[in-house]
Amino acid sequence: MQSPGSAGAARLWRPAAQRHVRNAWAAMHAERAAWASASAASFQTASALVNLALSRRFIATMDLGVLQDMDTICQKARAKMGRQQEGQVAQLLTKFDDQVKALSNMLQASKEMRAYRSEDGPLIMFSNEPSVEGDTGDGAGAPVFATLPISIFEKLAEEIVAMFETELKLKWLLTSEFRALVYPKAQPVIKFENIEGCDQFKSFSGTASRSGLPDLLAKSEFINLDWNQVGDILKVRSKEEVQRETYQVYLTALLIEVNIDKQRIEEIVAMINDEMTGRPAVSPA
Repeated sequence: MQSPGSAGAARLWRPAAQRHVRNAWAAMHAERAAWASASAASFQTASALVNLALSRRFIATMDLGVLQDMDTICQKARAKMGRQQEGQVAQLLTKFDDQVKALSNMLQASKEMRAYRSEDGPLIMFSNEPSVEGDTGDGAGAPVFATLPISIFEKLAEEIVAMFETELKLKWLLTSEFRALVYPKAQPVIKFENIEGCDQFKSFSGTASRSGLPDLLAKSEFINLDWNQVGDILKVRSKEEVQRETYQVYLTALLIEVNIDKQRIEEIVAMINDEMTGRPAVSPA
């Protein structure tokens, strides 16, 4: 281990590192499940929102049969559908917020695998935070379980996190388009405040209201995401009425999560499980 310490500390590093790695990957698994749940719910909500929006758009040209002669029937129907849409936008933003939280927790877990020697004391202890000068927490590159060092576990976790980071950017673009169905004049640019700290992600604040939609505020920067570019894309979004077919494309993109390579994730998870259980592991790509 690249740290001052006794041979006893070196022997105790491995079980501590194993515990940290197991906990980190268990947490990432749980957060991927949370993301999937929120993603499925957001797709259902977005589908309902689009269907209502299209119905509301074309209700004036529909053949209402015997209802045609009822005074203000169209106006009342449009008003009711509008209120339902506002609730759906709020639900959509809530699910997006859930995915931000899931990604935040994944990122945090991916950075908590190393086992650092705690300050000198009567007992040799390890933690997630460095406290002894020169301690890198990686056991000098020693295998954690069978063959893979800490750095490989971190690299594989970062690969997964990067997929979700990119997908989150796409989801925000789509969410902004769905939001515009109800609040076409709402400002589509996310504002950020860069705050120093270990947490790279923070939840959004701001919800849909019947009087309008406040900008969503993030409390921290998003790693590896050019949100200024996202804002520029939204600014130049066509002001013309989006066609029905385009929304079908949006819903398909929301459903398939093209930036998340599920096969690659399964390969990584299988590799990690094999390493932890002592089975021969395939070298990481």
